[in-house]
Amino acid sequence: MKNFPYVIMAPPYRNSSAGVRVLYKLRKCLEDRGYDAKIFQGGTVSPSSIVVYPETVAGNPMKGSTVVRYVLNYPGLLGGDEVYDRDDIIFTYYKEYYVGATVLTIPCIEDFFFNKGLPRSGGCYWVGKGDNIAKIPETDSMVEITKEWPETREELADLLNTKEVLYTYDDNTALVVEAEKCGCKVVFISGKKDFGNYDDVIKDFDSQLDNFISITQHAAENKLGISWGCLINDQMRFDMVLRKSQIEGKLNYVQNPESATKGLNILLDKADEDGADVCVLCHQDMHFRSGWVDQVRSQIKLLPDSWIVCGVIGKDANGLICGKFHDMRIPDHFDTSDIHTFPQPVCCFDECVIIVNMKSGFRFDTSLEGFDLYGTLVVLQAWEMGGTAWVIDAFSEHYCMRKFSWHPDQLFIDNYKMLHDRFSKKWKVDSTALGLSPDAKERLEQIKEFMTSAAPE
Repeated sequence: MKNFPYVIMAPPYRNSSAGVRVLYKLRKCLEDRGYDAKIFQGGTVSPSSIVVYPETVAGNPMKGSTVVRYVLNYPGLLGGDEVYDRDDIIFTYYKEYYVGATVLTIPCIEDFFFNKGLPRSGGCYWVGKGDNIAKIPETDSMVEITKEWPETREELADLLNTKEVLYTYDDNTALVVEAEKCGCKVVFISGKKDFGNYDDVIKDFDSQLDNFISITQHAAENKLGISWGCLINDQMRFDMVLRKSQIEGKLNYVQNPESATKGLNILLDKADEDGADVCVLCHQDMHFRSGWVDQVRSQIKLLPDSWIVCGVIGKDANGLICGKFHDMRIPDHFDTSDIHTFPQPVCCFDECVIIVNMKSGFRFDTSLEGFDLYGTLVVLQAWEMGGTAWVIDAFSEHYCMRKFSWHPDQLFIDNYKMLHDRFSKKWKVDSTALGLSPDAKERLEQIKEFMTSAAPE
């Protein structure tokens, strides 16, 4: 099994918060077991990472592929979501916090919290999460424990060893256990929550941690890690369209590369560094709605082991347009599901979306210059490697601004001749741009015809 890294979202360390101490202790425990584990406050992470969120974090801000919710309090009580995504893996600190979730109770109280047999006098109090509860007169003359005082955990243990009683307005705090361990009586202002004896709860921690690692590593192994790559020549277009998509995984980009193939290879190298399973190479003006990534994952599961590349629209073996797609310049959608089953073998792609199987080690032949025909090249190279190429059922939207008056220029013609000379003795060399009229009106009619074309008898 591959060793997948952990990224734990947590605020900067502070010893006054049991929840924060637990998250940092989790990192330490995972490192002790030989796993790469880091604390993040935010940002996008590697697609192969297992992302751990406490219950106070809403959504999936780090765009993790494998998401773990570590419920350290009642969901939604201190922020975050009350209901989690069905694909999220849920662990709970106490079973009462999230009924039915797997328990992981990480010890967070140090050994120096014990009864030292010192003389005691007076009391102290703690407000914490009970700041909405009216104050009682008994605590008026008592010393208050705060997030800032005592400054150290050792000083807190000393204080609790010299006080007779701790009043707590917060009915769900580790300070209760710490006081009891130091022999200090605890009085709950709003009623006690019974989570059982702390020492009994943590005694199974080692086996709970083993279970946590087993479940999360297995989930990551079966989760397709996705990296994104985009070539940019218009930053505003990139920000307004692609970056507004509902995607997950790291988004890498290259601005104004020398050629498409050279820029795309840089993006594939970055995806390799990210540890991604697949890399989605797409245009800056592509938009993907919520659920697209899950649809892609389900389609890729249907592909044979031989697959090297797939896309969302291209041409089938007979030269017919294949896929589900919307070019936003025209109202009609491409949808060839009446003549194609998906995934469908293809001979070329439209370059708007090309998905590469990173396990194949594929890289573009950089002898192809310019920014066209790499949707043809990628299929021919895949065949040359002994692999396969497919269009999958993954409807996408292209907010394209390229005029219909575009037609192949001299560089396109030269590149096509190069591909023809190299590959045509073995395979069909085709392109979604071939056969289209340079006249804008005729070209539009041809595109409409492609969308309603039927397979030959």
